[in-house]
Parts: sequence; C-alpha cells; structure tokens
Amino acid sequence: MLVSGAAAGLLMAGPGGRLVMRLLAATSPEDTGRLTEQNETIGMITTEGTVGFVVFTGIVGGCATGILYALLRRWLPKGRAGGLVFGALLLVILATTLEPLRPDNRDFDVVGPGWLSVLAFSALVVAQGMLVPALAGWLSRRAPLLDSPGAAVAYLPLLGLAVLLGPVGLLAAATVMATIAAGMALRLLLPRLAGSWHSRGVTTAGRAALAAAALIALPAFAAAISSILLAG
Repeated sequence: MLVSGAAAGLLMAGPGGRLVMRLLAATSPEDTGRLTEQNETIGMITTEGTVGFVVFTGIVGGCATGILYALLRRWLPKGRAGGLVFGALLLVILATTLEPLRPDNRDFDVVGPGWLSVLAFSALVVAQGMLVPALAGWLSRRAPLLDSPGAAVAYLPLLGLAVLLGPVGLLAAATVMATIAAGMALRLLLPRLAGSWHSRGVTTAGRAALAAAALIALPAFAAAISSILLAG
C-alpha cells in the first residue's frame, strides 16, 4: 500500500496538481507575478518548485492515501467501483479540510475561475483515489509472499521509500509493521475473533459507518465548494 500510494502520488497527485496550478495561472493572466499562499510566484514554473511539489505533496500525500486505503479497503466495493468510492470519500471528507480544496486557501481569491478550480481539483482527487487501488492490485499479483529470505528482496523499495520520506516514512513503516504484527497475533491468539472480523455483520457495519461519515461531511463539503465558487 505504501508503494502503491507513493507511485500514485508520483504519477497523479504530484504532476497532476502542478498541471492544475499551471492551468489556473493561465486562466488568470492579470494575477501573474503575485505570490501564492506558499510564496510561489503565479505564472512561474521552476524545476525546483516542481520537484519539491511532486516529492512532498505528491509522494508524501500519496503514501497517506495508500495507508488510508489499506485501512478502508475491507469495507469498499470490489473492483473499479471500490476505487471510485474511495476517491469520492477522499473528495468529500478530506479534500476541503486538508487539501486541495481548502476554502480558507487565499489562492482561490487570486486564481480562477472558481468552477474550474473545483472541477480540476475534484477530478484530480478522485483520480488519485482510483489509481491507488489499481496499483495495489497490480503489485499484489506480482510481489512474492514473504515465505523465504529471497522474497524479502522484492520489498527493499520500502526501505528506500522510508529513507526518502525521513521521519514520515519511518512512522509509516512502523505503523504498517505494527498493524501486520497485530493481525498475526489476533489470528494466532484469538482465531474466533479474527474470523468474526470478516463476517457479514462487520462488513455491513463498516460500510454503514463510511456512508454516515460521508453524509456528515457533505454539508461542510458543499459549503466549502460554494465558498470557492464565490471567491473565483
């Protein structure tokens, strides 16, 4: 999930976000030269800024979506529908509270139009949500099981990812290892409880909780979108 999330961020969230920013700058020529919330100059695309955006926003944010998908996939639909639902959840619950559709971001007062900002960033968030499970499925069919020392070689990229992300990567790696250890302990010590975790009742309850979370977040999402549309 970490590799899938990072790869999705590298392929989608990072470069896609940069392209959306360039698009919005092109549609706001009168604001060229002004500074954004991150003290970047509107209309000026630099290699340093692009690399920094792809690494810290794309890859780090991608890893976060990968971990989140690992936690929620138990209650998502199978196949392509699962990716679409995951992307929609990212959009409704997180996009307006974190990024990229945070309504208090003063950049929306500068670049626009608002409808283009909402449309482009919404499509990007949903596409990121769909790409993570697609890559996870592709990798899961090719990565060997850890049933021999030689198979561990296939997981060496995780170490490189942890080094690249620094403390964030180490924290993510520790979280994944703790989750795996807890799952193994649950299966060994409490097999009946582990079996009930996969019961139809738990599936129904989890999906109901996700639906409730989306419905609760929907009014705030609608208010944030309205604010961006009025600002642009």
